[in-house]
Amino acid sequence: MFRTAITVTVTASILTLAGAAQASNPCTSEYMKFREFFDKNGAKIAKFGCNLANGKDPAAAQKCLDEFTKITQKASDLIVKANQATGGDSNLTIGPRPLGEAVWKTGALQGQRTWVGVNVASDTYRVQMERTGGKAKSTVSGTVCFLDEKGDAVKTDKFTVNPSSPSFDRTFTDVAGLLPVVLLSMPLDLFNAHQYKISGTRGAPPQVVIDAQQIVGGPVTLKFNNAGPLAGMACTRLVEDADPAGTWGDNYLCASRDIGLRWSSAGPLAGMRCTQVNEPAEPAATGWGDNYLCVPVDAPVTLQWSYAGPIGGKTCVSFNEPSDPHTWGDNFACY
Repeated sequence: MFRTAITVTVTASILTLAGAAQASNPCTSEYMKFREFFDKNGAKIAKFGCNLANGKDPAAAQKCLDEFTKITQKASDLIVKANQATGGDSNLTIGPRPLGEAVWKTGALQGQRTWVGVNVASDTYRVQMERTGGKAKSTVSGTVCFLDEKGDAVKTDKFTVNPSSPSFDRTFTDVAGLLPVVLLSMPLDLFNAHQYKISGTRGAPPQVVIDAQQIVGGPVTLKFNNAGPLAGMACTRLVEDADPAGTWGDNYLCASRDIGLRWSSAGPLAGMRCTQVNEPAEPAATGWGDNYLCVPVDAPVTLQWSYAGPIGGKTCVSFNEPSDPHTWGDNFACY
């Protein structure tokens, strides 16, 4: 079933909001506190609308994809800048910090900190925080908010992190176009801190965009081959130079059409949706700990990796390299 319409809002600055905010919510209260900072960065907001009412109009579907591509490119540019921003959370930093995407930002919390992401060009957004050390014994109170273009909190959730419960990981739904904000606070302590890392990651494109991609290009199928690229398909080479004995140099993941699939043997690629490809049985020396399959943020597939068999309810492709002795026979990329 096709959704009739969706609106996605993306800021043209990493930390940008427009309009007045309600002070009753802690996130919007923080917005009021830093409103001059936000305004100084400019409140340039682009809106994307998509209507696929009949589900059979290729021209309308292509228009939808073209507009969404512009939005996601703008968001990706902002995310790259946020990811490259140096410095974390310390008693020397002032104002909100850019959250970036799919990278861990580090901090040493001694009082309060605000982290701000880029408006979500997706239906979902994952927030992760992990306490990594420090001498502070108090509990960190966290608030996750998703703000609209007026600065009002449309969705809010709370969590706590402390030495006995050191992590938070939640995926939020129905947040397309909203601005993610994470507030962290603890009793002020000038001598002890919670060391931590934090990350935010958008998910797949909105369903209406996926629907448009199906209308224009048809469904995407993936195939793995351990002996070179497959004719008539868009193939991406999967190689780990640190593992020559595994004979991965001629292994390819191929798509029925070009979806912008890319391989990285040195960590996730900025501005893309990346899925780690790892086999825990591999020795560290073979370098499989930092390998990723990446697709553009508007790609019509969302990849999940499993090193213990196919994932139920999904289409899964076996990543079997018989020459590699480290149990690759039960490894799958699913979508």
